Amino acid sequence: MPVWVQWMTFVIAIIGACTGLCSLYFNFKNTRIAMTKENERIEKKNKANVIVEKTYELSSKGRKKDMLAFSNTGEAVAEDITLEIYAVNNSLVDIEKYIGIYPTKLNPSETFKIQFVFDMLTPPPWKITITWKDDYQENNTYETTLS
Repeated sequence: MPVWVQWMTFVIAIIGACTGLCSLYFNFKNTRIAMTKENERIEKKNKANVIVEKTYELSSKGRKKDMLAFSNTGEAVAEDITLEIYAVNNSLVDIEKYIGIYPTKLNPSETFKIQFVFDMLTPPPWKITITWKDDYQENNTYETTLS
């Protein structure tokens, strides 16, 4: 067999090996990207995000009622929700006295409104801390200040 045929065979073999290595590299890279996206999707699916906002509603007499709106904007169920309200002097406010019953479980995209009434002993702003657990982790926390 002539030498030039041997060299051509050698070059074709090197090109094939390089093509195979490039294919392995890009396959590994695409697989890693797909796995990362899937892990992020699963993580997002297991997380709840509970927020609280101050809203107003009109009563039957046309007066504004202060309301707290609890919302779960995540994709998982938020369980064991606890609510703490702190006054200006960082003293813990007695929730049962001012709010009463609040939800301890919120499904995804669920909103729950409750009326709250504070007296002159607890002027605004109020620091509200919500903790809950979901499928992703326990002791998730959301803090906000309402005035």
